[in-house]
Amino acid sequence: MLNRFITVSALTLAAMSTAQAAPSADYSVQFDSSFNAAANPNLSITDADVQADGLHTYYGSWGASTISVSNVLSTGSEYTLNLNIASVSRTDWTRKLVDFAGQSSNAGVYIDSGRLSFYDQLGHLAAQSSTELLAPGQPFQFTLTRTSTGDVTGYFNGSAQFSFQDTTDLAVFNTASHRAYVLTDDFNNGYVPYEITPGVVRSISVYNQALSATNVASITAVPETESAVLALAGLLLVIFLIKRRGDGFAQ
Repeated sequence: MLNRFITVSALTLAAMSTAQAAPSADYSVQFDSSFNAAANPNLSITDADVQADGLHTYYGSWGASTISVSNVLSTGSEYTLNLNIASVSRTDWTRKLVDFAGQSSNAGVYIDSGRLSFYDQLGHLAAQSSTELLAPGQPFQFTLTRTSTGDVTGYFNGSAQFSFQDTTDLAVFNTASHRAYVLTDDFNNGYVPYEITPGVVRSISVYNQALSATNVASITAVPETESAVLALAGLLLVIFLIKRRGDGFAQ
């Protein structure tokens, strides 16, 4: 009976640990004290620096930081982009989160007065979350998927917030290298970018496929390490009590 209980409990713990298993990323970079710029030629970073808690970006009268990732997608029209962001300084007005057009137009994802929004080249709203999601200093994960048939979905912490049919390739990485800019304004041609916010980026992951909602939830799940440890401690206590009770009967 005890062995059967242990087996069932072990399987339960195993299920807990694998429920949040993520698909293997085609490209993933973690920004922390062990970050090696030379080992990541697909990244272009200017006027930003990696610290223990992530990649810090800035802006001022001199200009602004830029972050881009390129040459990791086989096609710019089908992908999943996942951003793990520790914080952004501003969420008021419109602050560009992802640029798709090589900084040549307004097309892209914005933090828009706390909402997540997608605008076209002319600044017209294509899709938007129904509620305000973001506040300054708040950690979050943003995920964007686009299928080969143009179905675009934006997620906040693993939960879908907007979707639209991209009939005009607004969400296609349309540069030759399929480059995407993160926390970088498109208005960067000698003028001070104004639709920008300083932030701290923990990681960037890019997939050569549009992940399902289930997989997006998996890659954005926060590992419940403390819960697993508590469950294991409880299991060991139960085993101890059962064994002790069994030894008492044996006497």
